[in-house]
Amino acid sequence: MATINTNLLSLTGQSSLKRSQSHLATSIERLSSGLRINSAKDDAAGLGIANRMEANLRANDTVTRGISDAISLLQTANGGLDNINELLQRGRQLAVQAANGTLSTADRGAVQREFHHLRDQIDKIAYETEIFDKYPLAPAKPHQVDNQLGNVSSVRDVDPKIGMPQTSGSIPLGFIPTDVAQFSIRIDDLGMNDDLQIFTRDGKHLIGTSLGAESTWSSSTVDIHSGEDVEQKVFTSSNGFEADAEYDDSLLLDGSGFFDRSNPRTLTYNGMTLSYSGDGNPATPKDTIETLNIDHITEPLFVMVTGEGSFVIEEFDWVDDPPEPTPISKPVDIVVDAQFGEGLSKVTIDPAPADARSLGIAAVSLETRGGASSALEKFDSALSILDQHRSRLGALHNRFEGSIENLQQQKISTSSAVSRIMDADYSSEIVNLTKAQILQQAGTSMLAQANQVPQTVLALLG
Repeated sequence: MATINTNLLSLTGQSSLKRSQSHLATSIERLSSGLRINSAKDDAAGLGIANRMEANLRANDTVTRGISDAISLLQTANGGLDNINELLQRGRQLAVQAANGTLSTADRGAVQREFHHLRDQIDKIAYETEIFDKYPLAPAKPHQVDNQLGNVSSVRDVDPKIGMPQTSGSIPLGFIPTDVAQFSIRIDDLGMNDDLQIFTRDGKHLIGTSLGAESTWSSSTVDIHSGEDVEQKVFTSSNGFEADAEYDDSLLLDGSGFFDRSNPRTLTYNGMTLSYSGDGNPATPKDTIETLNIDHITEPLFVMVTGEGSFVIEEFDWVDDPPEPTPISKPVDIVVDAQFGEGLSKVTIDPAPADARSLGIAAVSLETRGGASSALEKFDSALSILDQHRSRLGALHNRFEGSIENLQQQKISTSSAVSRIMDADYSSEIVNLTKAQILQQAGTSMLAQANQVPQTVLALLG
């Protein structure tokens, strides 16, 4: 039927031309962007899958950087541990040297001074090894100063009962903690021949009078005549001494052989200087007052008074000397996986405390053969602790390197999968573009022809 109101041929041509225009636009968009999927309409499901993969790719890149930082932390920690290991090896060598019977007291004093420098350097490395504001070799928790050892309180918690008579015996008056400095005590034994005694926790007798038949140790209230008696009656857990404490008087500044309050004699031990007046009673005329001063405390010291039974404390003083705050090491969580929808997977780098106290060598003394033998065991234990730290950190280092290699392989595989979904196939799109261009040109030409069809109606009017 010939009509002029509705040109079906033109409508058909227009529809085909619109489709070819759409295909042409799609091909141009893909070729210009390089992507097969430029919006959700291109492939809704594919876009969702590729987007999750892209999330994993970006997360893995960030995880890889974080793991690389963790490796840097481990390398820093291992470097510090290597240096500490060398210092421990030298310290152990000094312990072997000090155990040799050919060394004099002065020689062992020189050995002890060198060890003090080694110990200080170990602490310096442990406290100053830092990266990312982390201190992997510092103590795992702040070292707390004890206020109670066994049943014995620190001097700050002791009532000295100044000027009041007290009973002497084999129980410490108290102990001097390490956060105390300038400790001083003056006692008057009221003619009862009671004497000051100073002990370390491991049993070293530093200040006082030696054991003997005529000493204050042999009084009826104390009744101690030998080192074995001291270990049984004094070195008890209730008195706060270490379980393996052994009586050692090789460093004893024996007050029974001198007395001079104006010019006291001194003993240097573990970085402390102890100034002692000596025992006044043997002097002529008798002087019943004894004094002791300690400049600063590097390890707890027990204060005792032994004798016939009565003394008065005239001075009991100290200065609080809290140690400077030191950094502590904390566990560090490292993200090793962050796959879409699965949350975070972490590996924890635990602290590797390597300061002198954590390694158990803070109170080492090399000034006696017995102390050197005991120190050898402590150095062996410290080296074992250090080896455990190094092996654990080394294993983590290998694990993190393996994680990075795995993430890199995942990146290659995932990128390939995303490419297959998202990227345009240029050879295919060129074919589509050419096809769309030809259809576009043909459609335009045919639409022009279709628009001429109604003009044939004019022939009927002629």
